[in-house]
Amino acid sequence: MTTRLRTAPFVIVLLTLSAVTVRRVLHQPAAPLPVGAVTAVAPSGSTAPTPFAPVAPVAPGASTNAGARGGRSLGAITLPLRVRWQRTSLTAIAAGIGVAPDGKTLYVATLGGRLEALATSDGSSRFSFDLGDRSYTAPAVAADGTIYVGSDAGVLYALRPNGDVRFRTKLPGGAGGPKKHPEIDVAPLLLGDEVVFAAGNVLYRCGRDGAVKSTFAAPGKIFTAPAALPDGTVVFGDQAGFVHGIAADGTPRFKTSLGGPDVDGSPAVFANGDFVIATDAAASTGQFSDPALRRDETKKGQVARLDGRGAILWKTAVAGHVRGPLSIGRDGDVRVGHFASAKAGPGLARLRGGDGAIVSELAIRGTGSTEFGIAGGPTESANGYELFGSPHDELVLVGGAGGATVTRIPVDGDVDAPPAVLPSGEVVVATRAGSVYLLAP
Repeated sequence: MTTRLRTAPFVIVLLTLSAVTVRRVLHQPAAPLPVGAVTAVAPSGSTAPTPFAPVAPVAPGASTNAGARGGRSLGAITLPLRVRWQRTSLTAIAAGIGVAPDGKTLYVATLGGRLEALATSDGSSRFSFDLGDRSYTAPAVAADGTIYVGSDAGVLYALRPNGDVRFRTKLPGGAGGPKKHPEIDVAPLLLGDEVVFAAGNVLYRCGRDGAVKSTFAAPGKIFTAPAALPDGTVVFGDQAGFVHGIAADGTPRFKTSLGGPDVDGSPAVFANGDFVIATDAAASTGQFSDPALRRDETKKGQVARLDGRGAILWKTAVAGHVRGPLSIGRDGDVRVGHFASAKAGPGLARLRGGDGAIVSELAIRGTGSTEFGIAGGPTESANGYELFGSPHDELVLVGGAGGATVTRIPVDGDVDAPPAVLPSGEVVVATRAGSVYLLAP
């Protein structure tokens, strides 16, 4: 199967989730929404939302800020896992799943352009909301239960837990292309009392009322979900090959070139404020500015660790291009899902956090296509199992004695986003066939 990738990030509400999405499209730069602009604020009569609550660290050495996007969960898994329920007949799903603060509701954005709210207990529908166009963004859920989600309609929605609209922020039209508005391709970041999200080549910071506080226009389309460093700096990559750091007041802090093509692997943050991020493979060797990379005919993706000032600490090539979120294990090592290259199959690489050396590689069977692979790093359970989706229509768990046991659970379609591990130890996974599964012991 040939797919195109678009990334979306980790959503953290008492647990860490991740999402990856599928599409690879270059867009014309769009004009940012004017500061203070917002459309169709929800009806009055409700209490004001509380600021986003900070999230406690999940393990010693883990990042404590809610936007760190690390891939770790508080839930411990017990094997064997069995399907408790399967919700079918939804349209294709290419993004991660949001979870209500009380764990009782799951939020699923679909390529059919709807946000589906499902009961965690049995998968029954709580509400279905029209997003106006297909959505590749994982819903971000705040501590007060507000759900934030975007779509290709160029609208950021904030919904109450019952599905009513709190606000909608409509983005302006852009220049050129079949769309008259920039598409929201990646999940929003909840940071303090703000919502940070990307659309086209623009990063937006909005208040809890949906009014835009600041914008930043990158030189290329933003295809990574934003993440936050401990000091509030927001980091992300663009398809011009740059990594950006934007301060809490909206001013640029750094702009770092990775010396290669699109930066499409969403960042994950270490506790000390360093972070890792990754590049896609090049369409041709001429895209690389780094001479060493131009000589590498395998077109490998690059994983880089940067400090909070944007300086590159190390950079490592993995076997194929990276188009999904990275994750950092409790051991401090980096996990990277990658696609196939001309000389290697797809797989999951583990890189040593300190120097980027490749510690191990778990290969999966390829098809010969470089558009076939693992979309994103794994989700790690509290007891050390690592879970990721495979395009072979399966959920893969790596763990057990010595971490060497591999368990494969068949599902009905490609899994294009890392699964969610709930604090209860239940596992939620969505497929391209339009199904959501809940698995439990």
